[in-house]
Amino acid sequence: MTRKTSVSAAVAMALAAILLSDPAAAQFQPQGPAQGQPQGQKSPQGQAPAPKAQQPAQPPAQSPQQNEFFMQYLKSQGHKDLLQKVLREAEATRRGTCNAITVKQGGPVDSIGLHVPTPGLPPTAGRWRERWTIDRCGKEVTHNIWFESRPDQSPPMFISLLPGSTRTSGVPVQLQEGFARMAMHKAVVSVPNCKEGVLLNTEMGRELRQSAVKGAPAEQWDETWEVRACSAIKKVRMIFEIVPPKPGATGPDATQARFVAKADTVK
Repeated sequence: MTRKTSVSAAVAMALAAILLSDPAAAQFQPQGPAQGQPQGQKSPQGQAPAPKAQQPAQPPAQSPQQNEFFMQYLKSQGHKDLLQKVLREAEATRRGTCNAITVKQGGPVDSIGLHVPTPGLPPTAGRWRERWTIDRCGKEVTHNIWFESRPDQSPPMFISLLPGSTRTSGVPVQLQEGFARMAMHKAVVSVPNCKEGVLLNTEMGRELRQSAVKGAPAEQWDETWEVRACSAIKKVRMIFEIVPPKPGATGPDATQARFVAKADTVK
């Protein structure tokens, strides 16, 4: 992996476990394609295996006909009902006392290897990501969802990713969960006698250090992650960094970057 690899791709290649010795910081060493559950294995409650890697953005299907078939499926009542189910589950622990959740806009943003043999019915191969904006009692929140097709053309499996505009929404779910734990830990310990936290939203911040490679994403940036810690709403500043290989390094360290995440401050 070189410095020309995009931030999303570099993060998505990470495999190493989160270093729990310091809940406020973790380093991830990219080792190769991220491993999720075995392909085709069903997750609990119809959820999809964790996305193995963030892929470059591409059209929802690979040909005009496939694109038309896929769009007909997205407009079908079956997919609309499934989407409502996914969003309800994603909001179940986040909405608090809000009972007025309204879906505003959204649609597919990424896809990998889709095959749709029948117009209006689910794909039989591939996966795709959708991004939807909802209104949570006056506050707009974005949900990112991966869908995984089934070979028998039954409704796809799904998994909810981190909410909001975070750049990390396309990385393997294991890493996303680690980032969320860091942010929630930082928020919870700032509230006396609090032991529970829920991640409500994420927002992109600013670039802290640009890449030396022209046109490449920033090597360091921050984001604001909103956490409900008991009855308090806390905003945690998260800092993400791509650390390039060290000059003169040998072996895997000569070509592999590290991804570093840290829960910095809380307000």
